[in-house]
Amino acid sequence: MNPIARLLDRLLAVLKWPVAIAALVLAPGLVYALYFVIRELAAAPRSCAPFLIGAGAYAAFWYAFGSRRLGFWATLEHEVTHAIFAWATFRRRDVQ
Repeated sequence: MNPIARLLDRLLAVLKWPVAIAALVLAPGLVYALYFVIRELAAAPRSCAPFLIGAGAYAAFWYAFGSRRLGFWATLEHEVTHAIFAWATFRRRDVQ
């Protein structure tokens, strides 16, 4: 295995649990902040109009072309994401 890939594997193995614990500790603050965001959006709903328009267009596109026809592209996107992460961590092939 590539030495850089081995180093990244060790680094990710060491950081995995501390990051997970920190995420759990910070989750209540995230929920608290999310409350204020939702409250502000309820007070001024036009501020989220671009997001809602984009989500609606995506949903309309998905339903118009059917999930069967778009399934190939969703699978391709998923697998390309795996490839990008493998390249970013200097992997040549999937290691079992």
